[in-house]
Amino acid sequence: MLTRAITPRRMVLLAALAGGCVIPVGPQFDKPETNYPPYVVTSTPTVGEIFTPSTAEDGRQITATISDQNLHDNLFIRFLVDYPGTDTSLPHLLLGFEIPPSGAAERSPVHIQPSCQQPKLAMGPHRLIMVVSDRPFFDALLGQDVDPEAPFDSVPEEANRIRVLWTLNCPGG
Repeated sequence: MLTRAITPRRMVLLAALAGGCVIPVGPQFDKPETNYPPYVVTSTPTVGEIFTPSTAEDGRQITATISDQNLHDNLFIRFLVDYPGTDTSLPHLLLGFEIPPSGAAERSPVHIQPSCQQPKLAMGPHRLIMVVSDRPFFDALLGQDVDPEAPFDSVPEEANRIRVLWTLNCPGG
């Protein structure tokens, strides 16, 4: 059996072969996801149409299906009447809620049964606006900086917000 002595030179060669070079890996910077705006896929009645609420409880409602390509975005929705306008009292806000992510771009349909009784609306046409944002709305009561011309649907600068409109026709009673 032949044995060779391990010399310092061979030790360096073995260490180089066994360990190899260690090159540190720098940080990876992933491009942030593009923030796409939400949009209305369908609505009944169609956006822009005139909606006359029934006087009886026949279940007439507005239904809208909303989509957002950012699958992890919560969607914040508000229904407002005669907005924006010069009168900024709370009765303009009919309904507000949040739709959590569903794992799909298209979300569950949104339903509302607008009434001319709540809030008390005068006979004739009124703007009914659905505002959809992918970020929470600002709240002046929490000290957040709301736009004085849009006090109920101000959003952060990085938010995407859309407004869609129907005409709410309040018949004479």
